[in-house]
Amino acid sequence: MSEDSPPRRELRLLLNGRARQVRIDLDCSLLALLRAEGCFSVKFSDEHGEGGADTVLLDDQPVSAAALLAVQAADRRVETLEGLREDPWLAALAERFLAEGAVQCGYCTPAFLLQLEALRRRNPAPDEAAIREALTPVFCRCTGLVKPLRAARVAFGLAPPREATSEGRARVESPAVPLRVVGRDARRLDGRALVRGEPVFAADLAPPGALTLKILASPHAHARLRSIDIAAALRLPGVVDIATWRDVPRLAYTTAGQGFPEPSPYDCTLLDEKVRHVGDKVALVVAETASAAEAACAAVSVDYEVLPHILDERDAQGEGAPIIHDEPRPPDPQADILCWPADPAHNVAARTHLDLGDVAAGFAAAAAVLEREYRTHQVQQCSLEPHVCASWWDADGRLVIRTSTQVPFHVRRVVARLLGLPASRVRVIKTRVGGGFGGKQEILGEELVALMTQRTGRPVRLELTRAEELRFARSRHPARVRYKAGFDAAHKLTAMEMEILENTGANGAHALTVMTVCANKGLSLYPAPAVRHRGTAVYTNRPPAGAFRGYGSPQAFFALESFMDEAARALGADPLQLRLDNLLRRGEPMVIAAKLGEGREAALSRLASGAAAACL
Repeated sequence: MSEDSPPRRELRLLLNGRARQVRIDLDCSLLALLRAEGCFSVKFSDEHGEGGADTVLLDDQPVSAAALLAVQAADRRVETLEGLREDPWLAALAERFLAEGAVQCGYCTPAFLLQLEALRRRNPAPDEAAIREALTPVFCRCTGLVKPLRAARVAFGLAPPREATSEGRARVESPAVPLRVVGRDARRLDGRALVRGEPVFAADLAPPGALTLKILASPHAHARLRSIDIAAALRLPGVVDIATWRDVPRLAYTTAGQGFPEPSPYDCTLLDEKVRHVGDKVALVVAETASAAEAACAAVSVDYEVLPHILDERDAQGEGAPIIHDEPRPPDPQADILCWPADPAHNVAARTHLDLGDVAAGFAAAAAVLEREYRTHQVQQCSLEPHVCASWWDADGRLVIRTSTQVPFHVRRVVARLLGLPASRVRVIKTRVGGGFGGKQEILGEELVALMTQRTGRPVRLELTRAEELRFARSRHPARVRYKAGFDAAHKLTAMEMEILENTGANGAHALTVMTVCANKGLSLYPAPAVRHRGTAVYTNRPPAGAFRGYGSPQAFFALESFMDEAARALGADPLQLRLDNLLRRGEPMVIAAKLGEGREAALSRLASGAAAACL
C-alpha cells in the first residue's frame, strides 16, 4: 500500500440475511459498498441523503446509505430491497404501487417501499399521519407523495383498492360493449423491474473495467487559460489519460437536443482555452478509480488570466461589457446549415420579433394603458438520478454509448460528427431515465466519455455528483418579461407589447426556442388586435440554461397572469371577468403561432382544446 492510499480494514456485516466479510477503505460510504455488492436498488441522489433514494434498513431503521460510512455498519444487519423482494406483504405493496400509478421513473420507488416496511415493523396499524411521516424522507420529483400515499393507505387497510375502470358518467344509446383496453387497468411493461429495484438505470449497468472520468472544473466565471501543466497529474498512480483543449478537434456544436438542423447556436467545443462559467470544462481526466481521477484533477496546474464577468442579463449589452464568445468561428463543412449566435460581439445568442397590426393606434385608442416588468429566476430540474453515461468499443468496432438521456439520436449525431465517425459506427443505448424534466434533453457528458474511449481504447464512465450537477448541468432560463397593454372602456385589449430579456448563461442551448415558446404562450392566451414583440437572449457568465418542463411557458404565464391581476386592480375590474372578456376561445386562430416558429417556419393553428373558461 502506497503512502497516499487510504487506510483499509476488514468489515463484517449481515447483508440481506447473509454474513459478509469485505475489505474496504475507511472512507468508503455504505452506498458504495452496497452497490459494489450488487445491491442496485440503493440509488445515489446526493452526497448527504437529502433525496432519500439511498434508503436502506440498518437494524430495522431506515437510514441514508450515502450519508453513512461503511464501517458504521460493522457487525450490524443491513437490508435492501434485494433481500425483501419475496416478502409477501412487501410484494403486495409493490403491486399496489403499480396499480395506483405511484411509479413513474421508478428511481425512488425502492426507497418508498423500504420506508413503509420499516413503518410496518414498528407500527403494523399506522394512521395516515404516520404513513405521511414515513414517506416524507424520500424526495420524489415525478409524483410527489399523492399516489405513493394512496398505495400505502390501501396496503395498510385505510382505503379500498381503486376500481380498475374509468371514472365519470357518460350517456350511451346502447349497452356498453366489453372492451379489452378502454376502461381497463393497464400495467406498465417495465413496472415490475422498477418495483423490484432491478438494475435498469445507467449507473447500474457500468461496463466491466471502465475508467472513471472526472472533469477539471473552472473556479472562475470568466478566464483565459494562459497555461496548463498535466505532467505531475499523469504521474499519479491509476491515472490513464488527460485531455486539454490542445488535444481535441475544434468543432462547434450545441448541446441542445432538438431536430436537425438544431436551432440553438453552435457555441460549444469539446474543450476550449477559455472558460465562461464556474464549473466550465478545463480538462478531462480518466483513471482506474474515482479517487485517482480526483487526485489528478487536484494535481493539474492551471494559470488563469481572470477576465471581467457578467451575471446580470441587463449588463450583457452595456458599453464596455466583456465579450463572452469572442472566439473565431471554427471552419466546418456543414457551416451553411448550422445556427450561429445572433450577435456575439454584443453577447446576443438569439433574437425574436413580431409585429402584428397597428400597435400605436391601439394604444392611442385605449382608455387605459398599463406597463409592468416581471422577473423569473434560474432554477434547476434536480432529477434524483444525476447525469450518467458510459462508452466502449464493441466487438464489431462500433462506439457504444449507454446513457440516461432524453435525446439518444441527437447524442449519436453529435458524437459521430465530433469524433469523425460515420453515424453507423455509433450506437446509443438509452436506459431508463431517473427523472429528466428537460435536463436530459442535452448532450452532457456523452461526447466526453466517447472522446476518452477513442483516445484510450477503454470503456469510460461518467457519473456526476450532486455538486457537479449544480455547476455543470442545465437549468431554466431566467427572464425579465415586460408587458404593456391598452384596454378600452369595456376592458377589452386594444394593443399589447411583450419584451423578453432572457439570460441563457454561457451557452445558448435552447435559447431561441424557449424564448419563442415564451412569446407564443404569453401573447396567445389573451389575444390583442395589435401586437408588438421583441425578444433577446443574452450570454452571461452563469452556468448555461437549457430545457426545463414547460419550456418557456412558466416564464410567460407567471408574468402574464401577474399582469392581468394588476391590470384588473388598476381598471377596477373583476380579475376573472377581465380574463373571460379577453380569453382565446376554442376554435379561434392562434395568430401568434403563425408568426413565431421554433427555429423553423411558423404555421397557423387553431385552439383545439382548452378548459381555461371552465376553470375561471
